[in-house]
Amino acid sequence: MGQTQTTVGSLLAVVVVLVGTLFLSRYAHRAVSGYFQLVASNDDIAVDDIAVSMYGSVARIIVWFIGVEIALHILGIHLSTLFAAGGFFALGAGFALKNVVENFISGGIIRAEKTIQAGDLIIIEKQWLTVKHIGIRTIEAITKKGVDIIIPNSIVAQSMVENLTRRSHVYRIKANVGVAYDSDRVQVRKTLEETVNRLEWISKQQAPTVHLVEFGDSSINYDINVWIDEVREARPRNSDLHEAIWQALNEAGIAIAFPQLDVHLDKNELPQ
Repeated sequence: MGQTQTTVGSLLAVVVVLVGTLFLSRYAHRAVSGYFQLVASNDDIAVDDIAVSMYGSVARIIVWFIGVEIALHILGIHLSTLFAAGGFFALGAGFALKNVVENFISGGIIRAEKTIQAGDLIIIEKQWLTVKHIGIRTIEAITKKGVDIIIPNSIVAQSMVENLTRRSHVYRIKANVGVAYDSDRVQVRKTLEETVNRLEWISKQQAPTVHLVEFGDSSINYDINVWIDEVREARPRNSDLHEAIWQALNEAGIAIAFPQLDVHLDKNELPQ
């Protein structure tokens, strides 16, 4: 063919390479699809057939690309000229598809590492989200207000994400309270500790804590920390904790301090 010489042996080698590529591409497709299906079954989550098929197809295309390049090289046909001619086009297409490819690869990494899965409760950019579905390009989630939100996979892969349910559902809730400076310190601590220990819904895995943390301008400030067994109950339990503290301090006659300003007038400067 032109100045390229082709022999029977090279043609047979090409046939062998193409047949081998066919079997390898099928194996790659099954292996990649089987991996993601196994991950889903081990974690007891629904299999996304579209995403699994897409990742398998990408693996098959990669194998075919390598196989065809090897076959053409055996025939003495080199694609360097073609690649050089299409370099500018490839560069432009690369920039245009950068975000798509980035999100696609990020989705594969998230699925493979299993750091985030459907049903997880996460915090990203200070927003609490429940993951509904991890797709090929995006993650579908729902906010605390019940609003559906779609996040590109690359943002999740590159951001600092708090997964509140990955290993355990135990979560800490916190309350801050300030009491007047003339309060009995021993009584305050005793009241706060008895209050949190009487709560029936606190976790048995971690004991609650009460700490005096600051001498404020108008109050002595305490930190109260308790742990709950289900992070999704954090909001109502936080309300219950504050109400219990408020009621206990009132019953003990301990004043919850608030900012005050004392003004002293010099009698010599008062108008006559």
